[in-house]
Amino acid sequence: MQVNPVFWALARSAFSLCVSISVVAHLGPVRHQIVLLALFAVLAWLISAPLIAWLRQTLPATGAWKAAATALTLCLVGFAMTYAIPIPVAPSGNSVDPVEVEVRPLGPSPQSGQGSEVWFAIEADGVRVPVDQIRHDATWQVRDGMLYATQAGTPARWSGRATSLQVLALSHPWSGRAQLSTNGHAQIVDLYKPTSGNAYRSIWLLGDANPHLWMQFAERSGKQRAIQVLDALLIAFALFMLHLWFASIPSAVGDTRVPLWRDSLRFALPSWTVSALLLIVFWPGVMSNDSIDQWHMAGATIGSDWHPVFHTLLISLARKIWDTPGFVAMLQAGALGLSSGYLIAVTQRATRTSSLLANAASWGCALMPMIAFCSITLWKDIPYAASVVAITAGVTSLLFLGTPRLGRLPNFAAALAVLLVCVLFRHNGPPIAVAALLIVFVLSPANRKAAVVLGLCVVAIAMALKGPVTDSMGVKRSNVAFTLYSHHIAAHLESGERPPTPEATTLFREVVKDGGTWPYRCSVVDITIFNSRFDIEAASRNSTELRDTWLQMARENPGTELRHLACVSSLVWLMDESSQAPLYEAGPSIHTRDGQQQWVQPGPEVREASLAPHLVEPTVQWLDFTRQFNLLWRPAAWLYLLIFAAWVAATRMKDWRIALVTVPVLVHSAVLAVANVAQDSRYQLPVFVIALAMSPALLRAAIHREGEQAPRQ
Repeated sequence: MQVNPVFWALARSAFSLCVSISVVAHLGPVRHQIVLLALFAVLAWLISAPLIAWLRQTLPATGAWKAAATALTLCLVGFAMTYAIPIPVAPSGNSVDPVEVEVRPLGPSPQSGQGSEVWFAIEADGVRVPVDQIRHDATWQVRDGMLYATQAGTPARWSGRATSLQVLALSHPWSGRAQLSTNGHAQIVDLYKPTSGNAYRSIWLLGDANPHLWMQFAERSGKQRAIQVLDALLIAFALFMLHLWFASIPSAVGDTRVPLWRDSLRFALPSWTVSALLLIVFWPGVMSNDSIDQWHMAGATIGSDWHPVFHTLLISLARKIWDTPGFVAMLQAGALGLSSGYLIAVTQRATRTSSLLANAASWGCALMPMIAFCSITLWKDIPYAASVVAITAGVTSLLFLGTPRLGRLPNFAAALAVLLVCVLFRHNGPPIAVAALLIVFVLSPANRKAAVVLGLCVVAIAMALKGPVTDSMGVKRSNVAFTLYSHHIAAHLESGERPPTPEATTLFREVVKDGGTWPYRCSVVDITIFNSRFDIEAASRNSTELRDTWLQMARENPGTELRHLACVSSLVWLMDESSQAPLYEAGPSIHTRDGQQQWVQPGPEVREASLAPHLVEPTVQWLDFTRQFNLLWRPAAWLYLLIFAAWVAATRMKDWRIALVTVPVLVHSAVLAVANVAQDSRYQLPVFVIALAMSPALLRAAIHREGEQAPRQ
C-alpha cells in the first residue's frame, strides 16, 4: 500500500512513544523515569523497524472510510479488552507523601458474638496490593488473595504511596470488628453482617469514595485512564498486526474427496476414545447433586420441571435399555463427539484446508479437560452443547457446501430433533434456533421453504410438549425463572434499597419467612434461594410478581442493576479470575474429600465403581493441576479466539458469510450474559467445542484469488 513516508515515520514514532509510556507507567513509581522513557522509546523504535517495513509491504489497499471504520472498531475493541484480559491497572505514579496503613482485629462484634474474623485486601490507586507486600505475623493467614485473622491480635501493616486508598473487607455472620489506621488516624469498623453469605465492603481511607461496579472494575484516576487509552491503542494495533499476519500466511489446501460422513466419524474418534477411557476410570460416570436428583426422578415419577422434563424422559428411556448412568454417559459422549467431528469435517471443506489442521482440531476437542470430563458428566448441558455444535455445523454446511437438503425427510427429521433438543433443554436454546433458521431462510434459497416448515414444526411441537403433554404427565410447574428474578432482587436489597411498594413488602415477606433478609452473592444464586428461610414454592408461585417488582427496582436504581450484571456476565467476557465472580465449579464435579476422590455425590441408587481404580488418583491430580490455569478453563478466551479466527477467515476467503458461523454461539453467550445465575464453565461448553473445532481451519482458510469464484452453493 502506497502511503506518504512521513506518515510511516510519524506512526513509528507514535508507536514507540506509546510503548515506552505504557511500560514505564506499569512499572510504577521508579527513579529516573525520564531516562527509562527515553530508553524504552529507543528500544521500541529499533524493534519496530522490521515490523513497520513488513506492514508497509503487506497492508492492503482500502478506502479511507473503510480504514477509518476498521481503526475505530479496533480501538473500541482494544478499550473493552483492557477490562477483559488480565492487564493490571497502572499505578498512579504520583509523587505523594508515603502512607502507612494498619489493620488490627479487635474481636467480636457487640451485635453478635459468633466470631471475630477479619478478612481484607488493600487497593491503592485502583491496584490490588499483593498480599506478600503486607507485613503480618502468624496470627494472619492468606486465602483467596486476602489476609484474614480469626481473633483479636497484632495488626497487619502496609507502606506505600497513593492518592486513593481503600480497604476491601468481607462481611458475614462470623465477622468481628477491626481498627483501620492511616498515618496514625484510626477508625473502628464493625464488619458483622447478620445474614449468611459474604458481602464485600469498601472502606475508603484516601480519595473520594466513588461507587464503582462492585469492585468488578478498579477505580482509575485521570492519569490511569490515560494509560488505559494507550494500552487500548496498543492492543488494537497488536490485534490488527495478528490479523494481517494470519490473513497473509500461505493456505494449507487439503484433499476433501473423502465422503463427509466418513470424515465426521474419523474426526469424532479421538473424542470418543478419550471419553471411553475416562468413563472406565470414573465408572458409572460423573454425577453432581443435580445429576443424582434427575437420575432418581427418571426412575420414578417426574414430579416437577426443575430439570428439563424431556431430558429426564430420555434418561428414563435409556434406563429401560440399560439401567446404569454409564449408558447415559456413553450416549451423550457419543452425541458430543459426533457433532464436533461433523463440525470439523464441514469446516475443513468450507475453508478448503488440510486434513492435518482438521486432525489437530479433533485432538484438541478430545484432550481439552473441560470437554473431555464434561462428556461423561450427567448434565443436560452436554446434549444441549451437542445440539448447538450440530446447528453450527449445519448452518456452515448449508451456506458453503449446499448440503444437506432440508426438504429430504431424513435430513428434515434430523434437523428437527437437533433443534428440539436445543429449544427444550436450556433457556438459551430458542434464540439460537431462531437465529439459525433466519440465516438459512435468507442465505439458502434452496432450503427456504423447508426452513419455514421446520421452524413451524419446532414451535408447534415445543409448545405441545411444554404445555398439554407436560400437564398430562402430572408434572408440577416450578417456573424456575424465579431464580433469575430473586438474584436481581437480592442485589438491590443488598445495596440498601427498600421494596418499591407495600405490595412488594408483603410479597417479600411471603417469599422469605419471618421477614428475613435476602442473602446475596453476585457470583451464584444458590446462597439466595437454597437456605432455610427462602420459600421456593412461594417464589415459584409468585414468579410473575417477582419479575414485575425486579423490573421496577431496576428502573429506579439502574446503577445496582449494572453492578450486578457486570458480575454475573463476567463468565462470558472475563478472561481472568475475579474475586467477586470466581469459577465455583470449573467443569466436572470431581473432588478430593478427606483424602478420597469422589465423582458421584452420595445417593441411595448410584455407587462409584471404577474399572481402573489405580488410575483414579493420578487422573484427579492431573485434573486439579489443569484447574490452576484460568485461560484453560475460562470460556472467554476461547470465545475471543473464535471471533478472531472468523475475522481472519472472512478476510482470506473474501466472503463475509463465514463470520455467520459464530452466530449460534454468540447468541447463546449473549443470552447467558444477561440471564446467568452462577459462574459455572459448563454453561459455556458449546464455546469450548466450537472454538477448538473451527479455529485451526478458519485461521488457515484458503485465500481467495482475484478472478476466482467464491465457493457458493
